[in-house]
Amino acid sequence: MTSSSGRSLIARLTRAWKRFGRIGVDAREHAVQDVANVHRRKVERLTELLVDRPMYAWEMLDVGCGYHFPQVALFYGRVARIEGLDIEPDFFRDSFARQLVHACSNRGFTRGVYGTLYKGIFFSLYFRHLQRTAGRQVPMESLHLTSYGGGQLPFPDETFDAVISSAVLEHVVNMDGFASECARVLKPDGVLDMWWHNWYCPSGSHAEPADATWGPWGHILGGPSLPGLNRLAPTPISEAFERHLRVIGVTPADALHRLVSDPEYTREGVGLLTPEWRERLSSYPEDLLTTTGFVIQARKRE
Repeated sequence: MTSSSGRSLIARLTRAWKRFGRIGVDAREHAVQDVANVHRRKVERLTELLVDRPMYAWEMLDVGCGYHFPQVALFYGRVARIEGLDIEPDFFRDSFARQLVHACSNRGFTRGVYGTLYKGIFFSLYFRHLQRTAGRQVPMESLHLTSYGGGQLPFPDETFDAVISSAVLEHVVNMDGFASECARVLKPDGVLDMWWHNWYCPSGSHAEPADATWGPWGHILGGPSLPGLNRLAPTPISEAFERHLRVIGVTPADALHRLVSDPEYTREGVGLLTPEWRERLSSYPEDLLTTTGFVIQARKRE
C-alpha cells in the first residue's frame, strides 16, 4: 500500500511533469498577453492621460515590474526613461548562480533547483515569444531594474510622468503609504495607471487549481488563498489614493485588460454564480464577484 507521503510525492511529480509538458504553450500565451493586451492597452490609456506629452518624452516607473519585467522591456526605447522596481531579490537577466542561491536559501535545495530550472526555461521561451510578438529585440543589459524593500520608493521627488503597475495592488499591505510614495515621485500633473486582480472574483485567491475543491468563491468563505493578499475592495483602494492624488476613476477590467466599456469585455464566473452561491455570498455585490480586475487612474494635483 502506498503511504500518504508517497502519494503526495507522486502527485507533485505528476504536476511537475504536466507543467513541463505545457511550458512552451504557456510561455507563448503569457508573452502574447503581455504584448497584445497589457502593454497595448496600457499605452492607449496613458496616451489619453498624457495628452500634452509625446510618448517619446515620457519618464516612467513600473512598480512591481516582476521577475520578468515585461512592461520595462516593452517600453524601453519607446519612452525617454523606464525604471523597473520590485521586491524580487533577483531578475531573469541575473546569473543562474545568483538565482539558484536565493531560491535554495528560501525554498530548500530540491525545490530551489527545480524552481530555478523551470523559471529559466520558461522565461527563456517567454522572451523569445515576447520579442517575436513585439517585433523587436529586448536589450536585457540596458534595462534599469532595481530591487527594494517595499517601503519608500528609491527615487527623488517629482521624477516621473507616469507610475504604472499590473497585478500589484492586491499585494500591497500599506495602501496609504504606497499611494503617498507614488504621489511623491510623480511630477506635477503626472499620472498613475494600475490594474489589479480583484480578490473577490473566482481567480482572485491566486490558489492552485488543486485547491479548487472549495468552489469558485470558496476563498471568500475561508478556503485557500495565497498569503499576503490584502483583500481590499475598490472603494478603500480608491480612498487611499484620493488622499494623495486626484482619482480620475476606478474601472472594472477583465483578464485581457479590456475595460467594461469595451464591447468584448467579459465577466468571470457568471455561469458559476448559482442561486446557492448567491445566497451564501448575499453580502457581496454580483458585479464585485464577477469582475476579474480593476484599473485605477489618478493624477497628481498641481
